[in-house]
Amino acid sequence: MRYSFFCLSALLLLTVGCSSPKDPNEKNFVRVINEYYQDHCLDVTFYDAKFPKVVKSRYPEKQLQALVAVGLLSSRDTTAQQMNLRGEDSPVAAKIYELTSEGRKFYFQRDGGVLLGTVRGFCAGTFQVDKLIGFSAPAPAYNGVTISNVTVECSPLTVHEWALDKDLQRAFPGLKSALEPHRKQAHVLVLMNDGRIHSDDYKSMK
Repeated sequence: MRYSFFCLSALLLLTVGCSSPKDPNEKNFVRVINEYYQDHCLDVTFYDAKFPKVVKSRYPEKQLQALVAVGLLSSRDTTAQQMNLRGEDSPVAAKIYELTSEGRKFYFQRDGGVLLGTVRGFCAGTFQVDKLIGFSAPAPAYNGVTISNVTVECSPLTVHEWALDKDLQRAFPGLKSALEPHRKQAHVLVLMNDGRIHSDDYKSMK
């Protein structure tokens, strides 16, 4: 009996010790998604979020002005050249928006792969997984890789104070809902030689 108990205990320890990052289980899926959340924050972004940015209009843009109001951008009046009806360049009223020292703390740019190119914006906070809801068995995808569809419940881990500004949230309608706790999110994880990575990170490798 002692010998049998010793063998069983050794077998259990061996099984635990042989756990692989490639195994399709809760621990591995949650770890990969939390790592993804750390590198891909909740972003506040918009088309062509590259600065300095010149806007040829005497009327300020709502989203840019909201970022000015929370201290991430500065703005000043300027003029810019614009082609008139005669096909000639003529000066028009414009505004130039630039990152402030505070804005540079939160500004990011990352490779979004072939489809998105360079993605730019401001990092409003990060998420963490509350719990795993479910996942599909690993299966081949159309491009030859093996994927798993994983659904989790997540909540904000950190939220920067400026992201809670009401006017900013009105200018970026998706921000308020994104900051709600216990949100359901779906992810696609790709099986690699040494474990799994998020499909967004896989695309950026292409």
